[in-house]
Amino acid sequence: MPAVENENELPDKFADFFMNKIKTIRDSLRSFDDYKPLFKDVPLFTSFKNLSEDEVKTIINKLQCKSCELDILPTKVLKSFLSELLPVITKLVNLSLSQGVFPLRWKQAVSRPLLKKAGLELIYSNYRPVSNLSFLSKLIEKCALYRLNEHVKDHDLLPTNQSAYRQFHSCESALLRLVNDILDGMEHQEVTAMIAVDLSAAFDTVDHSILIKVLEYQYGVNGTALKWIDSYLRPRSCRVNVSSTTSSERQLECSVPQGSCLGPWLYLVYAGTLFDIIPPSITVYGFADDHTANKRFVPTLTNEMDAIRDLQDCAVHINTWMNSNKLKMNNAKTEFILFGSRHQLSKCQTKEIIICGDVIKSKTCIRYLGAFLDETLNFKDHITKKCKTAMMNYYKIKCIRSYLSKEATETLVLSLVISHLDYCNVILFGISQTDLYKLQRVQNMCAKLVLNRSKYDSAKQALFDLHWLPIKARITFKILTYMYNCHVGNAPSYLINLLNPQVSKRSLRSSESSIGCYAVPYNKKKTFSDRSFSTIGPKLWNELGTNVKKL
Repeated sequence: MPAVENENELPDKFADFFMNKIKTIRDSLRSFDDYKPLFKDVPLFTSFKNLSEDEVKTIINKLQCKSCELDILPTKVLKSFLSELLPVITKLVNLSLSQGVFPLRWKQAVSRPLLKKAGLELIYSNYRPVSNLSFLSKLIEKCALYRLNEHVKDHDLLPTNQSAYRQFHSCESALLRLVNDILDGMEHQEVTAMIAVDLSAAFDTVDHSILIKVLEYQYGVNGTALKWIDSYLRPRSCRVNVSSTTSSERQLECSVPQGSCLGPWLYLVYAGTLFDIIPPSITVYGFADDHTANKRFVPTLTNEMDAIRDLQDCAVHINTWMNSNKLKMNNAKTEFILFGSRHQLSKCQTKEIIICGDVIKSKTCIRYLGAFLDETLNFKDHITKKCKTAMMNYYKIKCIRSYLSKEATETLVLSLVISHLDYCNVILFGISQTDLYKLQRVQNMCAKLVLNRSKYDSAKQALFDLHWLPIKARITFKILTYMYNCHVGNAPSYLINLLNPQVSKRSLRSSESSIGCYAVPYNKKKTFSDRSFSTIGPKLWNELGTNVKKL
């Protein structure tokens, strides 16, 4: 925590900092007119259908057994006596939703400052507030979200390329599609220009009036349902807690609570209108408040100038949209990069891009959604950094190995070391043997550590004894997992749309083996396409036996 003379003053200092930060951003944007969302002809959602006791029970059991100081009854006790309390809780939930009223008592939050990233300097600006809410407030939010999601899914209302807080979507699926598009461009001798947009305190500056209009105009939320969401949003209050000391109460005029169940979903709705103002020539992918804008072009001087101009114009549109939505683009952290083969990149002359008067220098590697993307997508930087982090944790576990059981060691190794090797490994197919060995070496050391074996013992046998797939097989397995999910419809539409079922023109004896297969795109060179999901996914899937595909 930041150094202060009196630690009891820290909660109020954090509260003042968070409130002043929001006020500064809002004041700087007051001169801009509020965003007016486009009206979309969608089915209306005017009221919440009552939830049954079984539905409420299922939702309660899925919620984490956490309590905070706002809970009158500890969550563990509530769950222990759920059979007795369930009728009352269900009635309480349905009363709130049917009357369009969210109880004032449950609109209070206790925020705790959380360091944005380990290792950052302990100053106020490196912390973000995370809200702790009462269990019953989160339960009612979850029940409302359950019904809202039914409406949104039935009518496909959320932006296709938004991957946060959605079933079957993740950072990995977003990166898989982004990398696929870049590799496809490289296969066609194209360069991809990309800007990664950064926002300042995005969740904390959401304007309630604009959000209500977006829900009404673009999602068909109306009547009692809209009244309930309005009641949920305002008025709200919070206190900051640090080391058991709490600040005085602060009133919140904007924001959606980050620690809530409904808040993140409401942010997706709020930010979803961004996709309405993007030009057709630009592709945008989003994950919550992280967005990338991409433009592919064949690297000639004219094409490059046109592409950069289009990207700069798009950045202006994004900035205008953010200003009118009371969001602040952080140009100091916005990044620009060109992706392509070394040969195609050598033809490019762009070293910087101008966004709203700020010069953004081109980088050779950027960090996006936890992955390090270099300009040629060889992933050497990503592998080096992941191995470094994994090895740091490995040596920490090794120091205490003599005090741990095999089971405890395996749990620690899988969660603190192997997780770094597995993170977004689906994008690593086709990396060089040298880089693959770096990852495999770390896994080999982990296997021997778990089994307490010498470094001279067989790593292959250690992996076999632990039933661990080696790195290359783990990557292949992850790709096939995504293929299976696409096959059964449990994947983002932006991945499913990359695949085309294989159609046999003639009825042959071998046609039975092609059931469930996917067409492999034809590419002349196959230098980069053989690493893309749209090509390698169908290849690996088609090699599986028919019985496996039918599982």
